[in-house]
Amino acid sequence: MNEPTTARHQFARTSGLKDVLRALGEIVAIMLAFPVGGFVGELTGVLAFSPILGTLAGLGVATFFLRRHGKTWADLGLRKPDKWLRTLLLPIAGVIASGVLIGLVAKPLASALGLAPPDISLIADAVEGNLTNYLLFLIPVSWGSAAIGEEMLARGFILNRVSAMTGYHRMGTVIAIVTQAIVFALGHLYQGAAGAIDVFTIALVFGGLYAVSKRNLVSCILMHGLVDTMGMTAIYLGYADFVG
Repeated sequence: MNEPTTARHQFARTSGLKDVLRALGEIVAIMLAFPVGGFVGELTGVLAFSPILGTLAGLGVATFFLRRHGKTWADLGLRKPDKWLRTLLLPIAGVIASGVLIGLVAKPLASALGLAPPDISLIADAVEGNLTNYLLFLIPVSWGSAAIGEEMLARGFILNRVSAMTGYHRMGTVIAIVTQAIVFALGHLYQGAAGAIDVFTIALVFGGLYAVSKRNLVSCILMHGLVDTMGMTAIYLGYADFVG
C-alpha cells in the first residue's frame, strides 16, 4: 500500500532526528500531564475527579500541540462518520474481539508468567454498592474522560503522531497501533502487570478499529464506553472479580 501524498488527518511526515525528537517530546509531555492533573484531582477529595482532571490536562497539552501543527481534533477523527450503521456495528464486534483475545491470550499469558490478577481495588472500593460513585464513574469518567478523552489522545493524537514517524502505509500503521497500545498500557500500570496486559490487548483492538474506521474516532469512543460501562456496572453490582 503506497502512502497517500496528502490527507486531512495526517501530521506531516517526520524527516529527520529533530522531527522525531519533537514528536516523542509531544507524546511524553501528554503522558506527564496525566499524573499532574490526576494529582490535582486527588486534592479535591473526590476520587472521580482524578481521572477527569488528568485527562483534561492531557487534552490541553495535546490541543496546544495540534494548533502548532495547524490541525484540529476533527482532522484526527473527531467528526461525523460517513456510514452510521457500520460505525454502530464495529464497536460491538470490537467488544467481542477484545473479550476473546483477553480470554484466550492475555489471561493465559499473565497466568503463565505467574502474575497477580489485575488490581482494581481502588475503583471497586469506591463504586461497589455506592450509587453516587457509580454514576460519577459511569458518566463523566467512563463516557467522558475515558471513552471520549482517552480515545482522542491515544488513538487520535498518539497513533497519528507515531504514524508520522513510521509512515501511513500498512506496516507503519501496524507499528503505530502497537506503539499506542504500549503507551496506553503504561498509563494503566496502577492495575498491576496483568492489568496492563489486559489493557494492551484492548488497546490493540481500539487501534485496529480506528484503522478500519478510516481514522474516525466515533466507533472507538462507542466501544470504549461500552467496555467501561459493563465493567463499572459489574463492579457496582458486586462482581468486581469478573472484571479483573
